[in-house]
Amino acid sequence: MSRTIRLLAIISLALATRVGFAQPASFLYVSLEALVASGDTVFLGSIDPDASSGSGDTITVRVESVLKGKAGRTVVLKRGAYSPEFGNTDDAGQHTEYLWITRSTSPASWSVLGLRDANLKGNRQTRFPGLPILGIDLKPLKTEAEVLARVKAFLAIAPPAPTMMQIIIPSAISKEASEISATHEFMEHLSSVAQPDTPGLVAKRLVVPVVPQLEETARQSILHAENFVPLLDANVGRRTLDLPTREAIRSGEILTLRLTGISLLANFKSDQNAELLKSLLADPSIRGFARPGEIGLAKGREYPLRRAAYELLTRWGITAKPPVFVISAAGTGLPIE
Repeated sequence: MSRTIRLLAIISLALATRVGFAQPASFLYVSLEALVASGDTVFLGSIDPDASSGSGDTITVRVESVLKGKAGRTVVLKRGAYSPEFGNTDDAGQHTEYLWITRSTSPASWSVLGLRDANLKGNRQTRFPGLPILGIDLKPLKTEAEVLARVKAFLAIAPPAPTMMQIIIPSAISKEASEISATHEFMEHLSSVAQPDTPGLVAKRLVVPVVPQLEETARQSILHAENFVPLLDANVGRRTLDLPTREAIRSGEILTLRLTGISLLANFKSDQNAELLKSLLADPSIRGFARPGEIGLAKGREYPLRRAAYELLTRWGITAKPPVFVISAAGTGLPIE
């Protein structure tokens, strides 16, 4: 493993301050649109301090505005092993409004997003709800107004039950996201969404719904990934990184996001998107690799964007000349495997 790859792995772990439910060696985040699409009912509400005080088995929520589905004046939610501890419910009821998302599962599951005060606390297994939260455009939503505007715009055009998918996102994007508080059943539902095949990779994953708005995210990720990935600060934890290392890490994260863009684009076959994929068949982006079972420095270089673009074109039934995918240590171009 090269020095840069080793550093990338270390820094990925250092930046992962918020761990979600997922497979081992993964960090799962949930987009706002995925939360809203997964819920049968979405509403704004505050905790009823009279009915929710203490550490009982339920939380009573005073419903203030229903955005999706139907709800009465109050909703009673059952606490779970992964439910948040709301601290002083008197303060919560008077000052804090939350976005609640419930699902009619068995057992019922729910999630909550704090829109104002970050006054939630919990134990080692508790998620800390609050802003910012990532949208499907991979940008953080930082204010109550932004969240509510996005929810309303999404519900106005979203299909009733869109397919969900997990995508890999760079650390530079995931570190902008706050944790989402949810019952265990809710997060298990989301983490069951099919994952990208990334053996051995410590990956940050974002759950997104497959909706028309996602096509623009796919194209922007491929064409302008550098706009999403800033250069790391020189000081990360106890480490100080020199400029070449920071630039190498940024290049790797840009490549990761462009590959994610191709995986998203698979949902949107069109002539325009086929032309975009064909333009990637000569893409110069490379990364080192070692053959299975080999240990040490990379034994060659590959062009991952070329391969991903060619494979998607093939799945779409579009004929294209296979480009060079791999360069061995000796500099010989190898054919497609």
